[in-house]
Amino acid sequence: MSEKAFELKFLSHESEDAVVASILQLSNSIFNPESESRYASFEEWKRRLSDPASSIVYLVHRSGRSTVPPPPVAFLFAHPRSHPEPLKNGSSQSSHIWLTGVSEEYRGRGCLDTMVDVLIDLEQQRRGSELSSMPTLTVCTVPAAFPSMWTWLRARTQWALEKELDGGKVLLSLTGRHDIQ
Repeated sequence: MSEKAFELKFLSHESEDAVVASILQLSNSIFNPESESRYASFEEWKRRLSDPASSIVYLVHRSGRSTVPPPPVAFLFAHPRSHPEPLKNGSSQSSHIWLTGVSEEYRGRGCLDTMVDVLIDLEQQRRGSELSSMPTLTVCTVPAAFPSMWTWLRARTQWALEKELDGGKVLLSLTGRHDIQ
């Protein structure tokens, strides 16, 4: 991904509602959820983002000298998650990628790789850990409903299948980082 074409931005529990709303609008345009869905609910987004350990990493396309903030083209929303049964690495806590999406016209440009790498860095900073220590990240997907996401995850061997859940959903955890040799 050309670093000059995109600008990386972050949201935390202290973020302005208008920015959260613009990312929710992008999410809704990608996933087209039912209006009653928690994924389409501004209140649910704010509730999940209210935890200080939650974050939204997003990308905007650089727009030159415009004074109007450019709209987001990709996002990754992560929040703390407790697991009733320990993960394969023994951890019962993770930073869980609740939602992530990339506008169709920006797919295949490395947006998701970039955002996951930044999330790893954020989690390492939060924990104050050494770079060699991986934070525990998890994600769920439904391969039949989101084949592109499933393909992306399976193409990266550092994502390990934790378990199969109801409704065809699967839980995966990050076991490594593709840029660490």
